[in-house]
Parts: sequence; structure tokens; C-alpha cells
Amino acid sequence: CLGFDSALPATQDVLLTMVNSIPKERKWGFIHHNFSNFRLIAVAISLGATIIRVGREDYRESDKSNIELVEKAVKLSREIGRDIATVEEARLILGIGG
Repeated sequence: CLGFDSALPATQDVLLTMVNSIPKERKWGFIHHNFSNFRLIAVAISLGATIIRVGREDYRESDKSNIELVEKAVKLSREIGRDIATVEEARLILGIGG
């Protein structure tokens, strides 16, 4: 979680430092509060984030819907060469049943 009050700043240097301290086999996710573009999200996806969160509550400009933001994140992930989990795969990744 970067960019929130009392959190580390949402910068590429901070993200790289954090990712470099995570064991390679560990799954990790990324939340960027108050973002206005997808640059840092693209970096997180490129570095192997298993989960990313995008939504109006984190997006600086309110002119986009949650659907538009998720569609943009999916398109970006695919352009980078990362697959998108199915609902069933996401449940397994998160360790939840159903």
C-alpha cells in the first residue's frame, strides 16, 4: 500500500526497494492510493505483482468508473504479457473457498 496517509510514498524507487526485499517465491499485491495514471501500476505488474487493486476510491480523478479502471488494468496486464486470473484461480490465489 503506497500513497496513503502515514504510508510510504507512491514512487518507483519505494516500490523497487520493497519488491527487492520480498522472497522471489512469495506472492504480493499492490495498492496505490490517489493515482492519476497507470505508470506505477504497470511497474508493479511488470515486477510480478500477483494482485493489483484499482478503483474509483484510489483514482485521483473521478471521471472514470470502476469498470473502466479495471478494463484498463486488464488491457495493461495483457500488453505486458501477464495473464488475468479467472474467478476460480483468484479464489485459489487468495485462499478463499467457494
